[in-house]
Amino acid sequence: VCLSPMLFAKNSNNHYVSNFKSSGLVEFVDDFLDIVRKQHTVINGLDFECLRKEINNIFRLSYSFFYQSVGVFNKFKPKKLLVTGLGNPIHRIFCSAWRYAGGEVIGISHGNAYSHHYNDTIFMELSAVDLFVSSSRGDKEIVRQAVNDFSLELANCKITYGKNNTYKSLYGRLQNVPPVNKIKKIMVVGAVVPKSYYARDTEYHKFSLLYNDIQMVKMLKKAGYYTIYKPRPDTMHETYDIFEKYADDVLKGKIEDVYKNADCLVFSSPYSTAFGFLLLTNRPIVLFNVKGYLWYSRAFELIKKRCRIVEAYSADGRIVFDEKELVKAVELSLNNIDYEILY
Repeated sequence: VCLSPMLFAKNSNNHYVSNFKSSGLVEFVDDFLDIVRKQHTVINGLDFECLRKEINNIFRLSYSFFYQSVGVFNKFKPKKLLVTGLGNPIHRIFCSAWRYAGGEVIGISHGNAYSHHYNDTIFMELSAVDLFVSSSRGDKEIVRQAVNDFSLELANCKITYGKNNTYKSLYGRLQNVPPVNKIKKIMVVGAVVPKSYYARDTEYHKFSLLYNDIQMVKMLKKAGYYTIYKPRPDTMHETYDIFEKYADDVLKGKIEDVYKNADCLVFSSPYSTAFGFLLLTNRPIVLFNVKGYLWYSRAFELIKKRCRIVEAYSADGRIVFDEKELVKAVELSLNNIDYEILY
């Protein structure tokens, strides 16, 4: 049975509102916000009250959603739940309610995450499940190291991996596509994501990513390449019309179907399921390595054998890189395809 995570959510009623007020969470939020106000004095007055109201509302809705789900789960005694997309807070609340009601939660790696599973928020995803199934033996190694480095000594789940390596068979099929002999057409794979903001890097947000994608398309077009922009599905309605003004073509299809239209693929970020998939194709790839990206060192060394790397950094609200380095990386990418990352 496939369940929507919001299946049992209803408009909050007075019962949950009163329980929330007496739960101790209001005091917890107030204590936290007092610390924030002391450390960030620029937030004061009306802005601070808006922040307080918003955070209280998030906790109130989360509390209501949790107990609404628990109320349903208690009635039919849940057993096993398979879940993916653990980066989604709604999914984690649903999982927490399932476990609270006595069920077991098994998390499954989202997409081709092996390229970016080493991150300092991994404990948030794993804290919601009893068992996490990574995508491969190497991915399990990466996840386990991330847990060791970033779990803050919090208890985490068991970690395993699927015994059947689907990547090798997928690699075999993708290699049947006619190879590239000369780079004429370049696809910039969109990095503009909804509600993207990361506290570790204040320049890594929706508008800086949009600006960066536009700059890449303009620079590559200036260098004489035919440019293709492939928006992310979840922001296509926002970005399609924008890139029609800059790129020679903007494609709407699934990346798995349309990547063959390009001779080279350019990524400004590895944090995409598309990146992990396209590593297995025979297309040359250029990847931006923005200062501050977290890498598992062994995995990054293998990725550098598969992709040409363009070093970048963030400053003044945007991502900064050398235009000549981008063009050079594209030119050299055809001779930088090694599949050791598969093994």
